This record gives sequence, C-alpha cells and structure tokens, in this order.
Amino acid sequence: MRVHELASEQHVVINVAEHDRLLTFVLATPVPRPPPAPPERPSVVLPATLTAVAFVGVALFAGLGGGGRVAQARLLDSPCAQTKMCDPASVAALHRQYVAADVSLVVGVIAAGFAAWRWWLYF
Repeated sequence: MRVHELASEQHVVINVAEHDRLLTFVLATPVPRPPPAPPERPSVVLPATLTAVAFVGVALFAGLGGGGRVAQARLLDSPCAQTKMCDPASVAALHRQYVAADVSLVVGVIAAGFAAWRWWLYF
C-alpha cells in the first residue's frame, strides 16, 4: 500500500489547564480504497447505426444515380431531345432524382466518416 492510502484523521479537543495530563488514543484502521474501475467501453450502437446509414446512403446514390442515367438516356432518345422541347416536368423530375442521389451520397460519406471515428474510439 502507498503511504497516502494509510492516512487517517481524528479530531481531539485539548484544554489548556490539562497540559500535564497524558493523552492516549487509538487511530482507526484506514479502510483501503477500492481499485479504480476500468473505463467502460463505449456502446456499439452508435457506430453500427452510422455504418448502416453510410451503406444506405451509398446504395441510394447508386440506385438513384443509375435510375437517373436510365431516365436521362430515355429522354435523350426521345424526339423532343433533338428540338430541345421536352416536357419541363420530366426534366425537373430527372434533376430532382440527381439531386437526391447527390444528397444521399453526401449523407453516406459524412456518416461513414463519423462511423470510422466512432469505431476508432470503440477499439
């Protein structure tokens, strides 16, 4: 045991008139401190969830991007593509699909970064 773990304290009141009196007392045995608990491992739920979000984001990017390429190819093969007079609603839908694919990719990459950081803390 270390010296600072054996320290004990006891309060005593002494009167000035009793300066020649013998004072005896017994110190209580100090209670040893328990060893510090090992640090708890962080939960696996957050990194696993972030990993799943990353996979879903990348999969959505692939699906929406692939579907957008197919829709774009169909739109370019249509007769309106040569005259550039295609329906604005179909062009806007294609644009929305590409934007959704891009957003899902950004979400997936950010989630993958945070998941890697949380896995690093876990191990």
